[in-house]
Amino acid sequence: MASTTCSHATAPPRRSARNVNRGNVIAIETEEPDAPGHGSKTPSDKAARHQARKRQPCSAFSRRSPFPGFAHPTPDECVLAHGILASLHGDRARPEHVLAPAAVAGCGSSPSVLDALVRTVLSQNTRGSNSSRAKQSMDAVYGGRAKLQRTIRSGGLGVVKSGVIIGVLQRAKARHGAYSLDHLFAASDDDAMRELLSFPGVGPKTASCVLLIGHGKQCDECKAGART
Repeated sequence: MASTTCSHATAPPRRSARNVNRGNVIAIETEEPDAPGHGSKTPSDKAARHQARKRQPCSAFSRRSPFPGFAHPTPDECVLAHGILASLHGDRARPEHVLAPAAVAGCGSSPSVLDALVRTVLSQNTRGSNSSRAKQSMDAVYGGRAKLQRTIRSGGLGVVKSGVIIGVLQRAKARHGAYSLDHLFAASDDDAMRELLSFPGVGPKTASCVLLIGHGKQCDECKAGART
């Protein structure tokens, strides 16, 4: 991710020598408070900065390739390869309506934006078989975060993913009065990406899978996020 530059110089860390072990001094670095005049950062300010950082990777590659040193395949070569594969196996057309698979978690494959997001979170950093088993277990159990954590542990990172899923549900309900994100169907590509990235634990790739694979948004930023 691209780094941000601080607008003011940071004071050097203050060192403390309070911890002493047989005469050897152990230095402990602590942060100095913000310099006077710059004000404290509110939670909303921090959230906005964090969201901007999350968008930087896919924004940077929305107009150029993330692999500038790769000469191939060219666009014409991709068209040629598609034609050859289509002649052998038949052309594949995107379905008009996305159907949520019952046997697998999938990656963004659901007509419900919220369901697609939950499925994609479960698919993070694991195999499809593991995320599918976690999704089926989750559908059969109702409870709070602790129970959800135990239920989806077969998919890996149960502690992290349960927190992300519960957080998404709570924020969706608080913002929109319902456990739904289907209003994003009518939102612009930019607004849809911005809202998905506002959820802690949802990064550019997860958001891009939901918007591009699940709901056919063809924005350059979605494509860039899916391949980064």
